[in-house]
Amino acid sequence: SDMEGPAAEFVDEYRLAHLDNGEIMFCAQVNDFKKMGAFMSDPAEVQWDKDHSCVHKVYSVEEMQN
Repeated sequence: SDMEGPAAEFVDEYRLAHLDNGEIMFCAQVNDFKKMGAFMSDPAEVQWDKDHSCVHKVYSVEEMQN
């Protein structure tokens, strides 16, 4: 994982999976949800998403303990 980009501000580690039809899945260990929200809400990022028809679906999951 390349942790030198902007995601390094709010992610400890991540994985990308390329799916069908140009879709990707981004799975990450997020350490700061406020920073992630600020990044995703930045006007430049919002415009990039709009220009590239990018749609985000964000889920939060926790590891199950025995």
